[in-house]
Amino acid sequence: MFDYNSKYIDIYNDPILGKYATHLASFAKKESKIVSNDLNPWPEKESIDCLNFISILSSENKLVYKEFNKDSSFLLLKQSKPSKLAIVVAGGGYGCVCTLPEALPVAVALYKQGFSALTFDYGVKDKAIYPLNDLSTLISFLEKNERELNIVISDYMVIGFSAGAHLVGSLGSSNLGYVQSGLPKPGLLVLSYPVITMLEPHCHIGTRNNLLGLSPTLEEKEKYSLELHVDNDYPNTFIWVCKDDNVVDSSNSCLMDEALKKNNVIHDFVVYPSNVHGFGIARNTVASSWMERMLGFYFDKCRK
Repeated sequence: MFDYNSKYIDIYNDPILGKYATHLASFAKKESKIVSNDLNPWPEKESIDCLNFISILSSENKLVYKEFNKDSSFLLLKQSKPSKLAIVVAGGGYGCVCTLPEALPVAVALYKQGFSALTFDYGVKDKAIYPLNDLSTLISFLEKNERELNIVISDYMVIGFSAGAHLVGSLGSSNLGYVQSGLPKPGLLVLSYPVITMLEPHCHIGTRNNLLGLSPTLEEKEKYSLELHVDNDYPNTFIWVCKDDNVVDSSNSCLMDEALKKNNVIHDFVVYPSNVHGFGIARNTVASSWMERMLGFYFDKCRK
């Protein structure tokens, strides 16, 4: 059992979860405690509870783990019968992927709501130009193995956080997204406190540096600015952000909201009164309603 004294190294050494440790915790120093003030405002208690929960699922053969390459992998919480699919993509500024604190609690919550939910790890740093290829490979694999994995690919949702939301938003883009890759159209994209633009003055410079390098051309910046690549085939979208986000300016979310409105894309946009970035599941915070509202939007607007 994991508790508040557990360290990340304990995940690597765990006889059950050790094989998933790199996927869950590669962003963290192994000797650091999982519950640490350094991780605020991430929901640390959620991380501990989720590790213990997926330990039980693993012992019941309800976890499916696959590595596509050394930079890309997924961990599926598998239902006992075919179920709607939710893909959860953590952020980290394209410099790391914060799966344990940010994505896993959301995947567990959706699993408990009856979804087949998975967390996804993708290429970062010098491999950060390829994460959309990684995501496309994942979705293609899931589509081909739908029956074996007990997933229902139709109307699947993809949930991203921060830079992970930029990756998720790219899946819908007219120049790089699902149409170009021959993938099924997502039922819903969820953009949580997202990085949207690579253009000044609203871009998050650290994320852009990791994705495009220190001296990107205007063409490169425009290519990966999501607000420039929305058309009326863009998937239904749910955006949520804190008004005074102290890391990624909330103007990113406003740019995307405007682009979606302009192209008559069905979407919802929620702004919470806080300056926090990185809320994740956001339980017991001012943003705690985001998942309930998102699921209401999904069931009302996004299923065929």
